[in-house]
Amino acid sequence: MKYQNFYTIIILLVLSLSSCHNIPKNVKRTLELSGNNKVELQKVIDHYQMPEDSLKLKAAYFLIGNMANKFSFDTLAIGPHREFIGVLNSVHSIPIEKRLKMKGWDAYSQDWHTYFKDSIWKSLESKYGKFDLKNALSQIRDVDVITSKLLIENIDLAFKVWREKPWAQHVGFDDFCEYILPYRVAHEPLNNWRLKLYEKYSWIDSLFPEKGSVIDAARMLNDSIKWFKHNEQFLEYPDLGISDLYKARYGICTDQNNLANYVLRSQGVPVIHVAKNKGTSWSAILDTDGKLVEFDGAFDEPKKHIGYFQEHMESESYRTTILLAHSFLADEYPFYDRKSEDVPPGILVYGMKNVTKISQASSSKIKLSHSKLYSDKFKHVYLCRFLSKGIGAVDWFVNKGNSLITSNTVMTNQIYIPMFYKRPEYTQAAYPIYLTKKGNIIKLKPNIKSLKKVKLYRKHGMGTSETKYAKLMVGTKFQASNDRRFKNPTTLHTVSHYPKHAMEIYLTARDKFRYVRYVSNPKTRIAEIGFYSKERKKMIGNHFTSNDSLLLPHAANVFDGDIRTNFGNDRLPNGWWLAMDFEKPIEIESIKYLFQNSFNTIESGHEYELLYWDKEWKSLGVKKAEDDFIEYEIPDNAVLRLKNLTTGNDQQVFFIKEGKQIWG
Repeated sequence: MKYQNFYTIIILLVLSLSSCHNIPKNVKRTLELSGNNKVELQKVIDHYQMPEDSLKLKAAYFLIGNMANKFSFDTLAIGPHREFIGVLNSVHSIPIEKRLKMKGWDAYSQDWHTYFKDSIWKSLESKYGKFDLKNALSQIRDVDVITSKLLIENIDLAFKVWREKPWAQHVGFDDFCEYILPYRVAHEPLNNWRLKLYEKYSWIDSLFPEKGSVIDAARMLNDSIKWFKHNEQFLEYPDLGISDLYKARYGICTDQNNLANYVLRSQGVPVIHVAKNKGTSWSAILDTDGKLVEFDGAFDEPKKHIGYFQEHMESESYRTTILLAHSFLADEYPFYDRKSEDVPPGILVYGMKNVTKISQASSSKIKLSHSKLYSDKFKHVYLCRFLSKGIGAVDWFVNKGNSLITSNTVMTNQIYIPMFYKRPEYTQAAYPIYLTKKGNIIKLKPNIKSLKKVKLYRKHGMGTSETKYAKLMVGTKFQASNDRRFKNPTTLHTVSHYPKHAMEIYLTARDKFRYVRYVSNPKTRIAEIGFYSKERKKMIGNHFTSNDSLLLPHAANVFDGDIRTNFGNDRLPNGWWLAMDFEKPIEIESIKYLFQNSFNTIESGHEYELLYWDKEWKSLGVKKAEDDFIEYEIPDNAVLRLKNLTTGNDQQVFFIKEGKQIWG
């Protein structure tokens, strides 16, 4: 027995010495950085020294080796403003009768939850002053405070769900480390969340269909947290921790998707928090084909081949170039010599990795010939895009024989420009290009000798919300009658395609009518309607609606000539109609209409300036719009930008193809 104990000690000592020599360099670096907390990290390494735990040891090395740049903000320093989180729960419990009696709430135009949250926030600001601590809060490094208990519990439970859950069986070890194993998502406070959520959502095992997929598991779990609501007030807050997420039940999109990542990972669903390079974020699960299936945490459902990006973000306005995901891997930029090279902002995005290639979105690499470049004095060429102000780098080119090729795939249907960079300025390396959906390149070099006249209807592509409202117009109708109750009405026009700007429809019918109405779909919101005579005169009458008590107070917004006011009502499941009484039968030549929009259409009376790119922005002149479009003569094949000099900051580059604005 004495010899047996002796040999056991020898074996453990040998294993311990062996493990010391085999510790990866990045793990040794983290241990050096951890100071007094090194003992906690060493406990984790020592815990997994037995041969049967070799894969868990590898997972521990992954977490510890990539821990050096992980941190949270000191949320306790927020002080009295944290009252906001505690009070929010009461928003849900106030009955409707009591809400209607509350002073200052307009039940027609204001969402109850938004009104109540605004009221709480204003009272806190009046009591404690403006909240502006996010940038002033100190950072708490994981290496300084993380415990062995948290890490060991996290690793053991992550392995348990990975090995046991049927929807996780397609996940290899490397993907397991990125999509299931991490103990944090972004910069939220550390918390032992694994066990609590594992037990809380284990109901999925008994309800999961026999032939269900990983998408089904994600959908079921995400549906169960849709009590969590979006709230822009939390823009001022650092990332909420798990306990605050359940307490507040509100947060920004980052908080929504952090919550979804916690819940899904607790049950072994491989999920990652995705952000496009303009800041909006959502989630994505790793499907069996190795592609990401995107969705908005606590909001919508993951859909194969129609991810969140396509359905919500791939609009003309929100087009992006790359997709980034919160990654637990330490940042590595092999092309970057930190001592000697200037690197443009946006290239070094710490804590993120490029997942464009495995997203559902269409993407491609870009290949350029060395001969197309203007200079060989610079070490690197960067792929850039035109921002509303300036230039932004999104990727870099690497040498491949006689060509340059982007390091990563980038989104198609985009305008890009290769640039050199020396802090703080970009220099054009080649003319702009447009990357088509099929990955082909259209070179955009302006031909100032070939001018053509074009009509421009917008200064910026359509955003997600206005696209939604434009599409809701499809199927709506304009009808006329000489009977106020519209018995047997004549349909003048049915909207068959969703509009992208103000539309004017010329009528073929020449009958005279006293009453004309617009018949909506449920949730339709309209900004402007105008009826015009042959003389181009806007005809005015008295408006009335299908439900005057509910609709009439705001119906005038549709006829006020202001695209910034709008009208609609979501509370009528069968839609509504809005009518004009001209007091006598008249002949209508045309009808104009515009959906609720983002004010990026051309506005009559506003001044605009059109610019084109030829190594720099050059002006094509200033004009005042006299209609809902503006005309210019432009160089053929030019990248263009239209500015509203009267109001507004939004602008987006485009080029003209077959008379249409192609946004990029």
